[in-house]
Amino acid sequence: MSIRLGALPEPAAWISLPQSIQARVAAQPDAAAVLTANERFTYRELNETANRFASSLMEAGVSPETVVGVRMDRS
Repeated sequence: MSIRLGALPEPAAWISLPQSIQARVAAQPDAAAVLTANERFTYRELNETANRFASSLMEAGVSPETVVGVRMDRS
């Protein structure tokens, strides 16, 4: 017995979180990306902060695929 299925749609393209954020920065840079009780960050601000952090890591000698520990105070 043979069962033939109809054509299935192509799966949606998977993109990484950074790619998703970059797309949002391009489309809606002033939209709210992060909201807290006291602060609001836009996608533009989130992107600028991430780029500064990445630059600092590169200046410290960190390269792609390097594991970096992050220490944060509890909120």
